[in-house]
Amino acid sequence: IFDKLTCVDLGAVVDNKRLGAVLRLAQQKQEELEAEGKRMRSTKMPRRCAQERALEELRAINPVLASPQDFIPSLKR
Repeated sequence: IFDKLTCVDLGAVVDNKRLGAVLRLAQQKQEELEAEGKRMRSTKMPRRCAQERALEELRAINPVLASPQDFIPSLKR
């Protein structure tokens, strides 16, 4: 009964909310910021490499975190 292979425009589905126009505007704004180099992480925010380094330091302190599958818990108290 229904054609399952048709392509549906998001703007046509919710035209009363004008989502298509808003999405185009957002995409255009993101492209402008990317072209100007302003769409980057803030210099005040920590970088992902710092997070990775912190995890490596934690694994050096606690070897269980390095290979948890090899850890056998003790049943003694």
